[in-house]
Amino acid sequence: MRRAFYGSTLGLLLGLALAKGCERFTGLDGFFGARAAALGYAAAMALGAVLAVGHLGRPFARHAALGAAVAGLATYVVRGLPLPWVDLVALDGGAGPAGEVPAVVLPLLGAALGLLLSAERVRR
Repeated sequence: MRRAFYGSTLGLLLGLALAKGCERFTGLDGFFGARAAALGYAAAMALGAVLAVGHLGRPFARHAALGAAVAGLATYVVRGLPLPWVDLVALDGGAGPAGEVPAVVLPLLGAALGLLLSAERVRR
């Protein structure tokens, strides 16, 4: 139980940091358009790779590829869902459908992957 809490919290914090980095260094408030969507998928896949390697350990390449693939697929599914409109402009987080706002997608994805990977580690 404790490992699941730490895994999801670590994923949430890494997702928040990555979302803020995407917004600050690229100037994009959302993953609208082709270039921004590619950045969103790359950010999500990087988050998945880091969490998978951090939780599962060796062999690095296989676990990183698995984490990146799961994160990319999850992001694709979330972006396709008809999610409600969120307005996080007051928090400097952007506005749009919840599946297109990095401050929503990346932390939730990180928390879910952290929980999933910590449960996988316990099972092994």
